[in-house]
Formats: sequence, structure tokens, C-alpha cells
Amino acid sequence: MAGFHITGNSGLHITFDNGYTVSIQIGPSTYSDNYDMSGPHPKDGYRSTTAETAVLTPSGELLELDAYPGDTVQPRMTPRDVLNLLAWVAKQEGNDE
Repeated sequence: MAGFHITGNSGLHITFDNGYTVSIQIGPSTYSDNYDMSGPHPKDGYRSTTAETAVLTPSGELLELDAYPGDTVQPRMTPRDVLNLLAWVAKQEGNDE
């Protein structure tokens, strides 16, 4: 089902009509500005200039992208990078099975 899902108070998943999902994470231990962060969850949430992203296929498999060979996680993505990734994922065919 297309929509949004908050994940662990440190990011979200966006699922498109084609069944693909983009995970955007900025919490501790993610490949964002907050990689080395520890301690309690901030009351006003996490802030970061970069985010860790991943793409899940309609069948739930992590997708390896050409720009990051050998890895299914994209590190330290800027807001523009995330926007471009979202636009690319939205255009994918939904029948990867």
C-alpha cells in the first residue's frame, strides 16, 4: 500500500504505487551526520544535513544501486540526492518478481 511509515523515531519509509519503498534514516548509527551520536532520543527529534537511504523492491528485497556497487545502503545523501532517488524509484516498473 502506498504511503508513509515512521521507523523507530529516526526516519521513515515512503512506499510508492509501484510497490517500491525508500527508507530514509537519520538516527544514531546511520550513515548520516548522526553516525556517532549516542544518548537518549532528543525531545525535538533528530536533525541532520545528510541521510542514509535504502530501496526495497515490491517483494521486500534490498536493491543494490549502480552508484553504490556491492552495497544496498546509500550513505550521507543530501536532500537533493534523496529527492533524485525518490523520483527515480517512483518511475520504476512494479513487477520485479
